[in-house]
Amino acid sequence: MKSFLLTTFVVISLSVNVLGIVTIDADDPFIQYTGRINHADPKAPIMWWPGSDVIANFEGTSINVKLHDYGDNYFYVIIDDGEPSLINLTPGTATYTAASGLTNSVHKIRLFKRTETQEGEVSFMGFELEDGKSLVAPPPKPQRRIEYYGDSITSGHSVASKTGDTNNANGKDNYYTYASVTALNLGAEYHCISVSGIGLYVDTWGFGGNMQTLYYDKESESTTWDFSNWTPQVVVINLGQNDYWGDYSQSGAQENYINFTRTLRDKYPDARIILALGSMNATQSGSPWPGYLKYAVNELNSTYSDPKVYSLIFPYSGNPHPTVARHAEMANQLTEFIQSNIPGFGNGSDTNADGYVNNLDLAVVGNQWWKTDCGLCGGADLNGDGNVDMDDLLVLANDWLADSALIAYWAFDGDALDSSGNMKNGTVMGDALWQAEGGQFNGALRFDGMNDYVSTPFVLDPAIGIFSVLAWVKGGVPGQVIISQANGTNWLLADQSEGKLMTSLSRPPGGRTPSPPLLSDFVITDGQWHMIGFVWDGSNRTLYVDGVEVARDILNGLESATGGFYIGTGKAIESGTFFSGLIDDVRIYDRALNQEQIAELAQ
Repeated sequence: MKSFLLTTFVVISLSVNVLGIVTIDADDPFIQYTGRINHADPKAPIMWWPGSDVIANFEGTSINVKLHDYGDNYFYVIIDDGEPSLINLTPGTATYTAASGLTNSVHKIRLFKRTETQEGEVSFMGFELEDGKSLVAPPPKPQRRIEYYGDSITSGHSVASKTGDTNNANGKDNYYTYASVTALNLGAEYHCISVSGIGLYVDTWGFGGNMQTLYYDKESESTTWDFSNWTPQVVVINLGQNDYWGDYSQSGAQENYINFTRTLRDKYPDARIILALGSMNATQSGSPWPGYLKYAVNELNSTYSDPKVYSLIFPYSGNPHPTVARHAEMANQLTEFIQSNIPGFGNGSDTNADGYVNNLDLAVVGNQWWKTDCGLCGGADLNGDGNVDMDDLLVLANDWLADSALIAYWAFDGDALDSSGNMKNGTVMGDALWQAEGGQFNGALRFDGMNDYVSTPFVLDPAIGIFSVLAWVKGGVPGQVIISQANGTNWLLADQSEGKLMTSLSRPPGGRTPSPPLLSDFVITDGQWHMIGFVWDGSNRTLYVDGVEVARDILNGLESATGGFYIGTGKAIESGTFFSGLIDDVRIYDRALNQEQIAELAQ
């Protein structure tokens, strides 16, 4: 009985009822913190970094928050994951009305620091609730974790400004940055270590140092972070813009990208690290910085044998700083990149993100078998329920069957080699160039529309069996061909008049009038990325665009052809059929994929 009474007293003592107001201390076990926060004083933890937040579930119709502002900070209050409302803090200690007039039920509050380190530290000193109300258990923390190191772009400099670039605190807003939005897109918790004006290694604006020497290991203004407290699966480094404005050198940039990445690798041995740059003028045409970054990534991949390092360039969007709309575009780009490359962030059954579904993925599932409430479960939770069981094995089996039918796969990631393992390596003809950035997946081949194409060995005869062919394309004009077969016909092309997707694959003549081409109503020459596809199941010709069926008819067979493929030109390599634009990720299966499988590949 004594033990029970003591426990009850300790829990209740965290809240105090004074004159009808319930005071909740900052160290209440039902309060959840995100970010590098200094808890040296558990009753008044200090938030310094942008994006730091406090989350709780509370009972009642209203809630107040007590804060001490040591600078000039702005916070957002988000109730029940709705739209944020703004609190402009005043120096010193004050109590603010965070919400009122709510329904008398349980609500979620998120208190978000939108300003950055230059605006100073803030101590969170607890909540106030209505008489008789209390906190309840907070929502579970996300299993996915992303850490960012950046400058003003990542911090959100001028995002909230209505009059253009400004150094004023009311113009800064980390909530709408690409960093925050990407985390939201992926359901991830994130830490944001970013400072406006800071460089990778050049001290352009007189800080007396750079990210590596001044900030990367800080918890607050006066304390050092313990990296064992929180381990991200993904680290994004977006630095170099301020160095670009300073006195830099090629060797200095390359060496410091490598050194900083290796420093973080020591802290996070298993993390995937993305070296990013943009979207201000460090990535404009003629800037050498994208090249410096890619060189560093290549060195880390090869010389330092670290394959878990990637490059990502955000296209130049002009100066001044990115707007809310531009940050949203950057977030979409980063979200898609992470989903495509990082295990546990959207790769489906490709648990190790190597581009294949095979026995290695089965091993990942096997290593996590029958685990429950395991979060990402090492990438083995394929149906998103937090467990690894028979449901996940069925997902893997279905995807494995589709992937095992892959008989040719040209990823165009720096070459025209066949990644299916079937040695159907292509040969680049003309001046087709690999473009490292801007591809749908890790670069693409750019064709000039004059004489560029890729020639491959024989892969299949369309008259024998069933098959599917898929490709990502961007650009082109009406009449140009994406895939054709030597001594055969044009498999996928844009029609001559409007640029609509069509196929000329048709039934054998056999003394009858050949079947007409199958023409869709979808224009693919609009300058946007589209995944186009053709599926033959033995009786139906079906065309797909972006995972959606756009045309279908019935035939009693297809005409035979035994030549290799041409990618980027017509069957006779004739003028007018050469493709002008980007082609990426061409796949051929000896199986008729269904719409669900095609839609998954189109994501």
